[in-house]
Amino acid sequence: MKSPSAKCAAAAVLVVATLVGGGSLLLFALFLWRGSFGVVDLGLEAPWLYLWDALLCAGFFGQHSVMVRRSFQTRWMAGIPAPARGASYAIASGLALFLVVLLWQESPLYHGEHDRPVVQILAAGWGLAAVIFVWSLAALRTDVLGLAPLWGLLRGAAPRPPVLVVRGPYRFVRHPLYLASLLVIWAGPELSADRLLLDILFTGWILVGAKLEERDLEDELGDAYRRYREAVPMLLPWRIPDAIGARK
Repeated sequence: MKSPSAKCAAAAVLVVATLVGGGSLLLFALFLWRGSFGVVDLGLEAPWLYLWDALLCAGFFGQHSVMVRRSFQTRWMAGIPAPARGASYAIASGLALFLVVLLWQESPLYHGEHDRPVVQILAAGWGLAAVIFVWSLAALRTDVLGLAPLWGLLRGAAPRPPVLVVRGPYRFVRHPLYLASLLVIWAGPELSADRLLLDILFTGWILVGAKLEERDLEDELGDAYRRYREAVPMLLPWRIPDAIGARK
């Protein structure tokens, strides 16, 4: 990338993707801990309130799951340079997640507040999730928003071929980032009917998404990933990892 205007455009996309994608994740984490922000109150009552919240989740799931598929990126994002597709995906996902957080309708019925020891235990769950999250990114040596290819393009570095990572937490579970996400989702200090709906829907989506992602990884990495899948559990580290004959 030698053109100054092209570099400026790429840098602008990188900044927008970081602000929108990263900002939406931080806002969602705060939303999971404290509940709805009450930005928009539609005055809905059950069952319409739960239907509305479910539709918000479905919109995010659909955008996220469709755009991440390699077939979609090849066919519908062909006009976007390959290094910038991750940034485009981060922007679209961030906007969809902002809609979930800002338009979420909270149920007035709570099942009771937890006392202080329980809140401390749940906070410890968040701490464990944070450790797993940072450990996973350090093992991957990349960013959670998928902006590394665009950074490489701006620096003039050649794109790295995909490799199978079998280090850090990936020695114990195949999807440590999903495990961290599940810990955060279920460790809220209060539980309302709408929050239970969100927890169940996001858990189901994460499990389905992990299966779909593994299909793509198997197509991309072949036998190396199949051996890895046979040797390492999906989400719960319930066994000692065996030696894995794959690239590290």
